[in-house]
Amino acid sequence: MTMTTPAPTPTPAWRLPVALLIAALGAAAGVVGWWLPRPDPASYRAWLASTLAEEPLTILSGCSYAWLETYAEHPLPFLPLGSVSLAAPPARAPYHPLAATIFRRQLAIEPVPPVAPSRPAALRLRVTVDIPTEPAWPAVIAETLVFRGDDQP
Repeated sequence: MTMTTPAPTPTPAWRLPVALLIAALGAAAGVVGWWLPRPDPASYRAWLASTLAEEPLTILSGCSYAWLETYAEHPLPFLPLGSVSLAAPPARAPYHPLAATIFRRQLAIEPVPPVAPSRPAALRLRVTVDIPTEPAWPAVIAETLVFRGDDQP
């Protein structure tokens, strides 16, 4: 008895043009994003120190955990005092596989006294991340970021 294998089905002709169109749109978006003006981290830290040193800030967003670690390079100067809801993170923010899971963050900003006369005062940011959709994980993850003048966060 002879076994015959079925002939492979041909790839539809529309797949290649659609893939090329998607790649071209992605490349165009990358070029446009590269040419956009980049924010100044130092001015953002100054704004943060002057306006939010004693105010809690809550961000409800689908942004990634990595975005919190680098948001000094992606400032949001339009954030008001108190609570704010964001529909999405900034376009240039880095993403993480858990971005769809982690959806609530609280940033408690506390002034920190200077450690020496030559060093300016700092701000300590306490980041609380709730992951309610992952029961195996702890409900809260905390991280502290410190900004000291023009130093890197």
